[in-house]
Amino acid sequence: MAFRVIVPTVEEQFERILNLRWVGPCPPDEPGAPCINDWVYTVARACAKRPFGIRAAVMDRAIDLTRAAMTRGEKGDEVRRAFQKAYGQAYDPSHKATPPVEFGDYDPDVLAEIAMEGPEVTPEQLARRSPVSVDVSAAEFFRLVFPGEKVFATTWPMTKSGFVYEGPNESEELQRYLDGNKEGAWFLSNPVDGKWRDTVDGSQTVRSEANLTNFRHIVLESDVAPADQWLAMLVQQPLAIVALYRSGGRSIHALVRINAKNKAEFDRERDRMRVKYCPLGADSAAMSAVRLTRVPNVIRGDNFAYQKLIYLNPKPIARAIWQEKTL
Repeated sequence: MAFRVIVPTVEEQFERILNLRWVGPCPPDEPGAPCINDWVYTVARACAKRPFGIRAAVMDRAIDLTRAAMTRGEKGDEVRRAFQKAYGQAYDPSHKATPPVEFGDYDPDVLAEIAMEGPEVTPEQLARRSPVSVDVSAAEFFRLVFPGEKVFATTWPMTKSGFVYEGPNESEELQRYLDGNKEGAWFLSNPVDGKWRDTVDGSQTVRSEANLTNFRHIVLESDVAPADQWLAMLVQQPLAIVALYRSGGRSIHALVRINAKNKAEFDRERDRMRVKYCPLGADSAAMSAVRLTRVPNVIRGDNFAYQKLIYLNPKPIARAIWQEKTL
């Protein structure tokens, strides 16, 4: 009998490398997280390690996969530099990195102009017209937005641990966990598998990109745009808005459904939205697949403000909210 040797693809080899205990997924692009540049070089060393690494002949594909796995845009040509160092090659500047997408700075005049083109809308009006009642608990919100899935929640955004909500039987426990915390509460914008995974610094997390089971949502938020103009702009956009909710401060967050099939598709949609919405005040850093965003209908302990849910549509379509119903 002849035996056929099955050679893994570069993609399969790369996936195995990311699952190594000393490599792991790319850390989040957030304050306090491990250095992404260090992670890039760790991946490069793992790819270059023989006999189970990736051959130098297909190094370019490994570089592309590393870029796609990063939680932020590449700075300069850092990935190729790291790989050529790990593979013992001299840096070749003729291979240019794919330039990060460019988008304009926030222009308050443009936002104001767009806001004036739409209806006068208030959070109270949106709440009354919401397809689903906004008077729901955090557990009910999770059930409606993530039916049958696991959701990561936390009361401190710098931590890698938190509460993995798995279903209605944990509703009371979840509410006790979320209520009365000084900084409020957050949830991960995409569902997770609930498994603890090793990180590059030796700790463990349940909120990494490797934990995601879906790249379904992206978050639009702004710390610079006036809340009334930001809201007036959002309701005019052809976006599949799942939820609008207050941060408990001055901003309003939008959870938008994009239904990306994978990280690469998510990144393309993120770049498109950065070009369109960052000049209107959107925070580019918030557009991450592993973004933490405020849990609706929770009170912040630091200012006693309500992270109020003002609109909820678990089955949105990509069209302007103000066209769906007269506000």
